[in-house]
Amino acid sequence: MLSGFKQFILRGNVVDMAVGVVIGAAFATVVTAFTKDLLTPLIAALVGKPDFSSITFTVNGTAFAVGDFINALVAFLLVAVAVYFFGSLRSAVSCSCAAGIVNRQAHLSRS
Repeated sequence: MLSGFKQFILRGNVVDMAVGVVIGAAFATVVTAFTKDLLTPLIAALVGKPDFSSITFTVNGTAFAVGDFINALVAFLLVAVAVYFFGSLRSAVSCSCAAGIVNRQAHLSRS
């Protein structure tokens, strides 16, 4: 029974998935820091206040916290922008690296 578990754990796809989860968690930390420390202060500089939680309206004595929804929406959009930014940056680096490898291989094959 223990050897079966060991065989399952040491399969390539399980190890790859574990590495992906760890890298994903680290990437989430980077995106959160980028959003909180760079993009949110930028919005605060443009709008004047990064927190909209004080925006509410009342209907028949019931308060609707529209500001909390706006905060969640802004946070989602900022994270989406950060993910897009890092994704496109990664693609640009990957493309330039791949182009360099292809150019080097073409140069070596001519020699």
